[in-house]
Amino acid sequence: MRGEEAKIKTGQKTNPPLPPFGKGWIAVFFFFLLLCSFAFSSLAADPKKMGGDGHVVIYNYQTGEAGEATYRVKYGYDKTALQKIYAILKSPDDKVTKIPLELIELLDDIQDHFNAETIEIISAYRSPEYNKNLRLNGRVVARESLHTKGMAADIHLDEISEEALRDYAVSLKRGGVGFYPAYNFVHVDLGSVRTWGEKGPQERVLAGTSANPNEAWRILTDKNQYRQGEPVKVTATNVCYEKTKLATNIWYEHFRKGAWEEHELLEKKSKTHVLKPQQSVDYNLDMSNFTYGKYRLVFFTSKDFSASPAYSNEFYIKKE
Repeated sequence: MRGEEAKIKTGQKTNPPLPPFGKGWIAVFFFFLLLCSFAFSSLAADPKKMGGDGHVVIYNYQTGEAGEATYRVKYGYDKTALQKIYAILKSPDDKVTKIPLELIELLDDIQDHFNAETIEIISAYRSPEYNKNLRLNGRVVARESLHTKGMAADIHLDEISEEALRDYAVSLKRGGVGFYPAYNFVHVDLGSVRTWGEKGPQERVLAGTSANPNEAWRILTDKNQYRQGEPVKVTATNVCYEKTKLATNIWYEHFRKGAWEEHELLEKKSKTHVLKPQQSVDYNLDMSNFTYGKYRLVFFTSKDFSASPAYSNEFYIKKE
């Protein structure tokens, strides 16, 4: 009697017959399943692709943190990349929350539509505690702000005017859009489709003037925003109490991906001005071939670079 037939007749349990490819193939099959489960564990399901390319470059104005991530891949969303984005969009009190995919996709869409190098976040997630403290200190913020749910962001693009940014965000009809030209940002959220806004500032608002390391000089451009090809007029004023020399030694810096790049020479001449207190001198600078973005001028007031540089206000070259 055969072995298997003997086991059946004596009541012993038998194993089901192996498939023709044998035990080795079964081991390979289960190893393949293990690899697949490991690979897909790093992906979030249910892609919500909207209009961007799945890659974002973000700078958080309040925390100073910047980074970029490819968050959408072929089979879904990369959890590691999403975690990186959550960390950049964190509350100013260092609290982190999960940001809805729809908001990340919206930011990506806006950045790619304008071909902007970086999307600047003025405010994204705000923890309930941080939001409450803002209210206690007189800031006008909603008690149940969508920022506290990670569903809103106040954004700025160096290359694009707030008006153009607002108009595009409104056209998408994906949520609320608020217009704040006095503070150089547009609010977007995932709430109901609605719009609101404020008027522009009555007076010019200067940015970056507090960073000037040479308090003997005030360096101001004639405007905050320029179109490509426009000349930049800048005025240097002696604000100290004595007659002072000013060399024509002008450099510039470009703000990119959350940091000022090394300064580069813009104009240098042998002539030196001698200015009395409150006396000024004007320069017309050719920046017509400069790329779009945020800039500041750096005046080295002495020919030998011995004096601290004087920085201008920040200004923009906008494409629209």
